[in-house]
Amino acid sequence: MTQLINNNNAADAIIREAVLLPPESEAISSERDEMVRANIISSKTPVSRDLASATIGGIDILALSNISCIKAKQKQGKTTALMVIVSAILAGIAFRIRSALFGATVLWLDTEQSDYDSKLIVERVGQITELDPDYIDEHLKVLNVRRFDSQDRRRLMLDAIKTFRPQMVIVDGVVDLIDDFNDLVSSKLLVNDLLRIASEYNLALVTVLHTNKSASDHEMRGHLGTLLAQKSWNVFECEKEENIITVKCSDYRHAQPDKWSVRYDDDGNICEGDTAYVQMQERKLVEREAKKTEVVTERRDAIMDIVCENGGSMARKELVEKAMTKLGKSYGTVATILKQLKTSGNLTENKGFVFVTKSPLV
Repeated sequence: MTQLINNNNAADAIIREAVLLPPESEAISSERDEMVRANIISSKTPVSRDLASATIGGIDILALSNISCIKAKQKQGKTTALMVIVSAILAGIAFRIRSALFGATVLWLDTEQSDYDSKLIVERVGQITELDPDYIDEHLKVLNVRRFDSQDRRRLMLDAIKTFRPQMVIVDGVVDLIDDFNDLVSSKLLVNDLLRIASEYNLALVTVLHTNKSASDHEMRGHLGTLLAQKSWNVFECEKEENIITVKCSDYRHAQPDKWSVRYDDDGNICEGDTAYVQMQERKLVEREAKKTEVVTERRDAIMDIVCENGGSMARKELVEKAMTKLGKSYGTVATILKQLKTSGNLTENKGFVFVTKSPLV
């Protein structure tokens, strides 16, 4: 009881001391009050719509003064997708992507590739756009920072932004601007810094990050990935199948743009892939249906073999048990196949016994 009284007295003393603390100076209080009021959004506040850097099918993507993200597993076409986006920004249109900017400059921060691969970016943008090399060199700045540490990479990126004043900045890959992508504090600081840069310089800042290694996990890696997903205007995911790279928007601020595809032709050039994607999906559907038919036929034949091996008739209960063991399937699956065989006239059933009426090939 005495201890409780002492604790209460101590708490009261702390409260009295806090209440008696001198208030902040009027200058500081006034400055903070002005800052709060300046950032209140009311019904009368004049606010412009976020401007897009590009569109897909009329839907805005990669807004200025915002960050967006490209994600994928390793070697799934992230760089290729970015080259198409950059080509659209420079040339006005590339495949189904249209630029919403005019005469824009793009800064591409390459953190992991060699100088040779960085040069390929410039060459392939030239192949897609067919623009004059001098125009590309003036409006596309590929800055290779692989040889620097994370802090120097961030400083060089900011210096390049101040020098070239781009409307789009690509950070390929953003994980190399931080020492530990799974450190929450460092990740918050980096993402806040990227948001500040995008807003302060009114540019579309596009980051690139791998997803988790599990095939079924499409989330971006670490605390950095979680924060980027939360703060991004768009998150696009790349998937590569049969040399076709398909880009779909998994997270979006206002409206979901259509997915789009590109591929490499026999000469190694990037070309339209939407047609090839549709053809691939149609072929896969036919193959799935054919496989499904094959499986059903095999199961029906197995059940017919069981009945025929028992003289063409047997008790339904015994047939079901043997079929479940032979096929490794549940009672429901076997019952469905029996129903199909009876409907097709291959089997008949009477008083708990099943009889063969015609072979499964008839």
